[in-house]
Amino acid sequence: MKTTVPGYTDGREVDEVSRIREPFLKDLLALWTARRGGRRMPARSDFDAIELMRFGGRIALIDVEHDPRRYRFRLIGSRITEILGRDSTGCYVDELYEPSFRQLAVEPYERILRDLEPVTSRGNMKRMGKEFLRFQSLDLPLSRDGEVVDMIMKGTQFEPL
Repeated sequence: MKTTVPGYTDGREVDEVSRIREPFLKDLLALWTARRGGRRMPARSDFDAIELMRFGGRIALIDVEHDPRRYRFRLIGSRITEILGRDSTGCYVDELYEPSFRQLAVEPYERILRDLEPVTSRGNMKRMGKEFLRFQSLDLPLSRDGEVVDMIMKGTQFEPL
């Protein structure tokens, strides 16, 4: 189910993973699916850091805190930090963005917590001062116990407009 976030004029969409176009994101989804096995979702420990390196610094890990609900960037890949011009590793989403953009930023994470399924988003980077870039991201739920999402693995592909 595709949704456009209200009040966001830059055309950001959150969508189902069946609409993934980027080969690297398809590969990341295939790896997540393989590591999941018969479980609802895999754990972070199911992935080897070396195997994630093949994605060329386009992976981020986001810790999910539940009480209160907060999202913290545990790791942001080198390619992402290079493109965005900053490294937000260790920062919380609510510390980085004003409330209107925060809602936009966490929409995919909230959907993951609700549905316990991967989600993709696409749009442009106008709010980050990078009007010339568009992105597609894949957010994947991770869970130590297989039931409660405690981390999100994000893969992001950037392209010039």
